[in-house]
Amino acid sequence: MNGDNVRAIRRQIQYKGLAKSYTLVERSNADLSPDHLEPDVQHCYPPGTDTEFHVSTLAKPNPDSVLFAEFDTADLAFHNTLLAYRMLKLLYGSPNVLAARCRAENNVNKLSPLGMEWGYLLKIDEHLMAEIRSVISNARLVIRFWLDHEPVDNERDEIVKKASKFLDDYQDSIQKNAHLFSEEQDVPKDQLSAGPGVMNIFAQNYRAAEALLEMAESEESPTPERYSHRINNPGIYWNKNHNEASKSLYDS
Repeated sequence: MNGDNVRAIRRQIQYKGLAKSYTLVERSNADLSPDHLEPDVQHCYPPGTDTEFHVSTLAKPNPDSVLFAEFDTADLAFHNTLLAYRMLKLLYGSPNVLAARCRAENNVNKLSPLGMEWGYLLKIDEHLMAEIRSVISNARLVIRFWLDHEPVDNERDEIVKKASKFLDDYQDSIQKNAHLFSEEQDVPKDQLSAGPGVMNIFAQNYRAAEALLEMAESEESPTPERYSHRINNPGIYWNKNHNEASKSLYDS
């Protein structure tokens, strides 16, 4: 490339409020292994062979992490997975690789970008973190709230408030950076005539591999059953109007 010829940046972040309020945290549990795949989701992945198998990090970001709640971003009023990935990458840099298909070639293990699961771990306060991550071969995007201790009853309300505020701030950032996704550019023309319902589903699942390393441009990610909420500890659940009537506490 000619040194005087500089290519214009295709996408730029416009609102950086999320990064100013929530800093990126390093994940201690970052090693990938076939032994780390959770038993309750193993059926969602192809069976392993001697030369091809699925690897994953431990679900917990840190050894002492306790899952407080998990929220499916499909339940948010404003969301688009591809837009979310682009926004987070511009704000925080490259994501953590949390799971992938691994191929053994010539005694070297190579990770496939197709269906690779990615995530960002963000600090809410000294004890609470939010992990935005894809699951089930990148078919869904969830937000998990992690504590560094088992929650006690007298602190639950405060944790709910902080987690709810994070969801509000996250959606606000999505809306203010909506320019990062364009239906005309990101959805194939043959899908644009399918109608809003189909288009919305397609936008959530299209270019799964592009959602990490931006390497694939034409594959739609496999979509298994809707990824259900899995809360392994007493926690909270929000519906689409999480700030109104859905701050109820319950035991899983």
